[in-house]
Amino acid sequence: MQPLTGAQIRAMTVEERLQLIETVWDSLDPADVPLADEQRAELDRRLDDPNPGLLIPWEQVRAELDGG
Repeated sequence: MQPLTGAQIRAMTVEERLQLIETVWDSLDPADVPLADEQRAELDRRLDDPNPGLLIPWEQVRAELDGG
């Protein structure tokens, strides 16, 4: 498979580019994503929080972004 060129990526629709980003992001192993110690500590704190506050399901956020 040939790598995509910048011109090919710019020729994609926004939706296609977002799908490409999602595909690449999903292909990464969490251990592959470098985090500073402060970032890791904040993520751990959030995961340990028994009351995360107001949460909005991704489906609702996506629907609002899509204009629905």
